[in-house]
Amino acid sequence: MNLASFTQKYGIHPLTAMGMFAVDSMLFVGEGLSGGVTWPLSVAVAAVFGCAAFLIQRSLSRDDDQSALGKAVLLALLTAIPTALPAAVMLPSAALGVAGMLFPKQKPITVTTVE
Repeated sequence: MNLASFTQKYGIHPLTAMGMFAVDSMLFVGEGLSGGVTWPLSVAVAAVFGCAAFLIQRSLSRDDDQSALGKAVLLALLTAIPTALPAAVMLPSAALGVAGMLFPKQKPITVTTVE
């Protein structure tokens, strides 16, 4: 597996990562101050964020539908968890996404012979 296919498979777009970090931070503060009363609201916001993450991954990161959906569901679930855990997942995945943007997938070189 080369770097381009690895980053495409496991990386998330930096915009998705920044959005996840911002949304999770805001939800975590609200849940902490309310003692968990606002958790149902956090689940709803995480679901909307999951839809946005799907669209970003599909259009900007050029993931196929299944890959974008899998990443979006995982990010939405991590955002809905009432803890600051997603920052540990977001940073390495965003780094892979940046690497994927810097080193895009290249077409394989084909050699043809002329007789």
